[in-house]
Amino acid sequence: MAQKIDDGQADLWASNKFQPAEPSTTEMMEMKSKKTEKKKSEDENSVRGNWSNKAEFILSSLGYAVGLGNVVRFPYLCFKNGGATFLVPYATMLLVAGLPIFYLDMSLGQFSSLGCVSLWRCAPLFKGLGWAMLAVSALVSIYYNVIMSWAIYYLFASFSDLPSLPWVGCKNEWNTDSCFDERDYNSTVNTTALRMMNPNATSPAAEYFMNAVLQVSPSIEETGTIHWYRAVSLLLAWLLVYCCIIRGIKSAGKVVYFTATVPYLLILVLLIRGVTLEGAEIGIRYYIVDVDWDKLRDPAVWQQAAGQIFYSLSAATGGLHTIASYNKFHNNLFTDAVAIALMNCLTSIFAGFAVFSILGHMAFQVGQDIKDVGDASGPGLAFIAYPEALSRLPIGPFWSILFFFTLITLAIDSMYVLVETVVTAAMDEFRYLSLRRRVMKWIVPVVYCTTAFLLGFPLISQAGLHWVGLIDDYSANIPLVIIGLLECLVITYVYGLHHYYSDMKVMLGKQDSLPHWVAFWCIVLLPLIIAPIALGLVVVLYAWKYEPSTAYPEWAIVLGWLITSASLACIVFYIPYYLFTEGQGSFTSRLKRSLRPTPDWGPALNRFREEANYKLFPTISEKGAVNFYPKPGAEYLYTESVSQGVQCDMGNGNDAYEGESQ
Repeated sequence: MAQKIDDGQADLWASNKFQPAEPSTTEMMEMKSKKTEKKKSEDENSVRGNWSNKAEFILSSLGYAVGLGNVVRFPYLCFKNGGATFLVPYATMLLVAGLPIFYLDMSLGQFSSLGCVSLWRCAPLFKGLGWAMLAVSALVSIYYNVIMSWAIYYLFASFSDLPSLPWVGCKNEWNTDSCFDERDYNSTVNTTALRMMNPNATSPAAEYFMNAVLQVSPSIEETGTIHWYRAVSLLLAWLLVYCCIIRGIKSAGKVVYFTATVPYLLILVLLIRGVTLEGAEIGIRYYIVDVDWDKLRDPAVWQQAAGQIFYSLSAATGGLHTIASYNKFHNNLFTDAVAIALMNCLTSIFAGFAVFSILGHMAFQVGQDIKDVGDASGPGLAFIAYPEALSRLPIGPFWSILFFFTLITLAIDSMYVLVETVVTAAMDEFRYLSLRRRVMKWIVPVVYCTTAFLLGFPLISQAGLHWVGLIDDYSANIPLVIIGLLECLVITYVYGLHHYYSDMKVMLGKQDSLPHWVAFWCIVLLPLIIAPIALGLVVVLYAWKYEPSTAYPEWAIVLGWLITSASLACIVFYIPYYLFTEGQGSFTSRLKRSLRPTPDWGPALNRFREEANYKLFPTISEKGAVNFYPKPGAEYLYTESVSQGVQCDMGNGNDAYEGESQ
């Protein structure tokens, strides 16, 4: 501990009567070490770390929420479900369920400084919810990065046939007799008549994607081979993700300055170019003007709106808990969460204009209805319809490079949080890893990225497109809605809305403004009571209207439901596991304890636990070793190396509470 300088010593220094000797090499190294320690101690939680500033948190949250679903999935759902009509259930689900659960996820993470699994110390019987979130994030990360690998391949392919693009024309080795491109004919040929004579014609962009890039097999049952360029693209995708999280939030926080802002600039450039093209109004009118109010009577529209809100906001995935857990305790999260959620939804609408203005131009050029210009669903919009439209623009390769670079930056932001969610949960939950945090923060990401890369191999086979579609259909939509529903019920009725409200009052600090708390009640607390009803109706309507897909064989549909059940099973099976393995006493006493917060639930640092009226951590040694449950005759349960990993107040000098050792 550094000694204080008394007034006499200060006078000597000020009058230059005392001149210190030149520091030795050892002293200089010690000074450098202290300087590094001081820089590290700027984090409120010196063990776990914090975002360097608010901008990193907001950009990371926005980058995580804004992904491929905003540019590809939302526009497709919008025009599929009645154009502007879809905005009604979309906005309703945002206000009733999306926004309150979005804030709930972030607030629990910030309050406890824990990942999505460990924070369920607030209601330990339902810790399976955290494992379910982790399972969804892991499944999504596997197929999501495969889609990013396609974008990486297309980015490099955009350079391969300058000044044209490789998916222009039908004279390539991968084209079939069904391929039709009017650009292959001279101006004297009536291409409109030729197209009408061949109504089942395919576009060159579709054949390039299906036959050249993926070499798609007829069904999911025909796996085929894995070509080296798809494996290399997937490897590059995982290397990009690992480089973003190589130093945890410190490296990721710097990356988001680029990856979270550049997509907006690129989408703006594409939008400006799109609306200036002839025929752009066709796409915009189809996207947002032409309405079909009868669609509101279709329960599937409401189910898809709820699914898109959860998918777009990334609510109930565990990622929001993780991002917010690195905030400082008193960060004004309410304003941040509302702004991020609204910006995310507005980005979806904004990106839709960019997409459909260019598709409208393509429809005008080929003389077809916009519904017939290409496959506008899922991957088809990003890798068939849009590349076809880009190939018809002047300087097509430039716009193609711009578009696929945008997709990659959008995907990276979402991917690094998905991976960080798994890594953070493992580090927080398993003591073996947390005790060795300095080493494991390098090893765990390597192990996870390598494992996920290998698990992605079936998805880059010739049946890969079918596997991506299957996992996308069954891994996230319904599980996220059910997880969000149960999360609301547990926090509202088990943990207690009054308890949660008291925690938020402490965390958000003194807010004297009456409108602030009125808004908090209207936007967060009241919807948390209503959200389970709305989400429950969505689940019931989905079950009522469910029809098995004809795109997959029966065994694949069964496998799809097993994928859905894999995450939800974590919730169901953890309850008996906890009741029969945790604690002592009768079954009734264990059940009662399982519905109450554990002693170590609450803020991570003792000075904030005192503010929130939580019991302080019992003892902290000089080296920071913590003893949660002291035993007679044993000074500490944990070894001194716990100071490198345990999630609590480490008592590092200035931050230590005076009574911690009592």
